[in-house]
Amino acid sequence: MKVVLSELVHTKCMYWVNKCDKEVSGFGITSIIDMDGMKQVYVHDAWLLEQEVGAAHTDIDAKALGKLMQQSLVHPKYGGNNIGTYKLNWWWH
Repeated sequence: MKVVLSELVHTKCMYWVNKCDKEVSGFGITSIIDMDGMKQVYVHDAWLLEQEVGAAHTDIDAKALGKLMQQSLVHPKYGGNNIGTYKLNWWWH
């Protein structure tokens, strides 16, 4: 299955990666879409959370991740009536 990044996600992630001289990671909201008869994972938005970074690792702040998880469930665009459609399940680094 192919993963497709929205222009917003690509721009955000490249900005964060280029601003840090160490490993950096974050999370994103996805859904499964049909493009020309082929199912693909589409990444709609991405977030950079508070974290400790090193040359080859990141340690995401647990409270920041918990807050993002809660917000993604109640956000009118990603949560609410869309539960099951959008998922906070993309971890990038």
